[in-house]
Amino acid sequence: MSPDLMMAVVSAGLAQTAPLPPPPPPKPPLVHGYVYFESGSATPVRRYQIDPIEYLGPRVPTDSFVYVRGQTDTAGSEAFNQALAWKRAFAVADLLVLEGVDPRRIIVMSCGERLLNRSTADDTSDPLNRFVLFDWSSEPPRALASCPMKPYRR
Repeated sequence: MSPDLMMAVVSAGLAQTAPLPPPPPPKPPLVHGYVYFESGSATPVRRYQIDPIEYLGPRVPTDSFVYVRGQTDTAGSEAFNQALAWKRAFAVADLLVLEGVDPRRIIVMSCGERLLNRSTADDTSDPLNRFVLFDWSSEPPRALASCPMKPYRR
């Protein structure tokens, strides 16, 4: 096939190709924050940690999912830490509800002493591992094998 004929065939094929569709709109960003706790406590360490909840809570889109994940350090028994992580997660979820977040959109998780911010030996008190992480996104939260999850109910 001559180069001119080849170019005509390629051009004809390109002329029949439909234009590409526009890209989908970007997904809303994932928004998150941390609230830290004293050892053995389900009360946030400092008042200023609650400010992001007061500011962001009313701005959570009504079609977003919110998940609240409680964590502990490794000080204490695993059973105690699992229960404490639930208490911490529900304490932060309660604050989100007070700020106008629809409770039906909240999923609460308890990771206890799993998924640490900083790896430590067992029975180690570490303030960086005593926290609640709260996130919201347009996609439903995914279950983590090591962290039980349930809908927020009070």
